[in-house]
Amino acid sequence: MSYWTDFWGASWRRTNPYGTPGSRAVYTKGYHRGEDIANNGQVADIPALRSGEVIDSGRSSVIGFWVCIKPDADPSRRDIYCHMFEPSAKRSGRVNAGDIIGRLATWGESPGTGWTGPHLHFVVSDLSDGGHNTSRADFDPRPIITAALANGGNAPAPAPAPAASGGQVFDVPGEGQYFYWQYDNALAGNYDPSQLLRGGQTLAVVENPGTGPVKVRCADGDLVWVGTRRSPAAVRGGTPAPAPAAPAGEWFDVPGEGQYFYWQYDNALAGNYDPSQLLRGGQTLRVVENPGTGPVKVLCADGDQVWVGTRRNPAATRRG
Repeated sequence: MSYWTDFWGASWRRTNPYGTPGSRAVYTKGYHRGEDIANNGQVADIPALRSGEVIDSGRSSVIGFWVCIKPDADPSRRDIYCHMFEPSAKRSGRVNAGDIIGRLATWGESPGTGWTGPHLHFVVSDLSDGGHNTSRADFDPRPIITAALANGGNAPAPAPAPAASGGQVFDVPGEGQYFYWQYDNALAGNYDPSQLLRGGQTLAVVENPGTGPVKVRCADGDLVWVGTRRSPAAVRGGTPAPAPAAPAGEWFDVPGEGQYFYWQYDNALAGNYDPSQLLRGGQTLRVVENPGTGPVKVLCADGDQVWVGTRRNPAATRRG
């Protein structure tokens, strides 16, 4: 399998790595979703990276001719080969690592002269229907390629994430789970439909402030939030971690007429309030974060953490 090793190994030219930021229309997520592999501008055969079943193939105006393979070693994901000449792999057939499935080309939205020329756009996607399905999560192909080379094209699926201290875990529902990069977005439920975790996996909880969202460690090492204030993440095992506390004994007394609150720090800083977001007057709330800029984060009786005060009208806190 020397040709397979040469193609997927370091001797071939990687022209546009996964994750490269871009504003082109085909960069629907704002970055390059695959790994581009070329042969110094020359047409060449494409060997399958991993053994598996060809579940779909076709042609589109964006990615040209493409083939979608369900790898034996990781059947919950899809290896998608794009921009090729008419593929030789047949739908519903099987391929072994190293089998030729097509040839390098520039079909579809693929700049040629002066950019990469004939190349393979290789995508690893989460339960894709095939092609360039941007509603599914995508993964960095580079560690997958490295693992496949080390295992003869039968790279094992990523090992489950180790449990966090206390053993609390989150079981991703079969249909998948929306995730958030930022806590404030998770709290408010401001999700991006493209940010979907693969269903059926169990992830370690690494932070649980007790407000609904929890932070989990993904199989690829990323730390993301799942769950919202209104739909808390259903975790099991262990006990929720306590909310982080500010310097001991700092409190905020809600005025009798109530106090506007904010879910996001930036809105609090600027004073962009929503009249419907009003804390009940007369209660005393613990301060859990005080950056010293005016707003402070307080812990409400129902477990929510919100911001009060603004840059121009700082929250009046006390110690005791």
